[in-house]
Amino acid sequence: MRYYALLAVMHAANVDGVGDLRRYRRRGAWHRRERASNATAQDASRRGVILWAHGRSATDTFCEAMRQAAHLTYCRNIKEGFNHLHAEGKRLTRNRLKKCVRRGQLLSHIKPGHLYSQGLATPEALFRAAREVGFGVVVAEYRQNALARMVSSFEMRTRTPADAKAVFCKKDGELVKKFEWERTIWERGVAAAKAEEFTIIEFTFLELISSVCTCVERATSVLADCAGARCECRDQVKENVHMRTSHRDRTLAERTSPTAANCIRAALRVDPQYAWMLDLSRHEPPEGVSNANASWLVGSS
Repeated sequence: MRYYALLAVMHAANVDGVGDLRRYRRRGAWHRRERASNATAQDASRRGVILWAHGRSATDTFCEAMRQAAHLTYCRNIKEGFNHLHAEGKRLTRNRLKKCVRRGQLLSHIKPGHLYSQGLATPEALFRAAREVGFGVVVAEYRQNALARMVSSFEMRTRTPADAKAVFCKKDGELVKKFEWERTIWERGVAAAKAEEFTIIEFTFLELISSVCTCVERATSVLADCAGARCECRDQVKENVHMRTSHRDRTLAERTSPTAANCIRAALRVDPQYAWMLDLSRHEPPEGVSNANASWLVGSS
């Protein structure tokens, strides 16, 4: 009543003032909605989970087991909601992350490759925005054999020897630089998540393929809604989905091409940090080899 009485007085004296009052009231309502949505985001922050990992690292298997165990919904209703190379994927932005939290869609696999120059362009920007809108848990996984991951990605689609040569026969040092970039951008993400005070769960590719449920249980143990046996992981995956398109029984030349295999060997065999990767069945470097790709494991939780 007081509002309408004031409105009548202002209408008689100053029509512009009526518009000001109405605009002020609308702004007040907007701020109340924004505060309410932020409060909801903070309540959800204990459950919002980001898997930070490159592709071809058994992430499909992990995410599906995690989704079922923790009763989570994928952000944008798909595992990689921000893979803009897919038909259903969208560019990674703060507003889209916020929409996911508002809708209760609190699980997403975000790859370093999803960072986008016109949206969230760096790991630091990503995890700052994700923390602000309500995500609170980061699951970080790294596959140390970067060559095996690259080959696995390559053979997902039908390829020709010319394709293999274009992908693997790089200028001197380019293949190693690619692996170094992948490691560095991933490590920056873990460091950024720690700086933003996310709860971080880290494990290796070998740990994941050895026991999916052990890794899922580590992740669900930090979720507030997973007390007791409510978030039990059911080991229903008899064959790791990752393995179905990986021709592990074939040689490097058979999985790429003879020319590409020669290029790869020439690029990696001179450095023990990378030479071990030529054995595609190895998940970790042999004992005694100082591998830069393992540096992130120091002090992991």
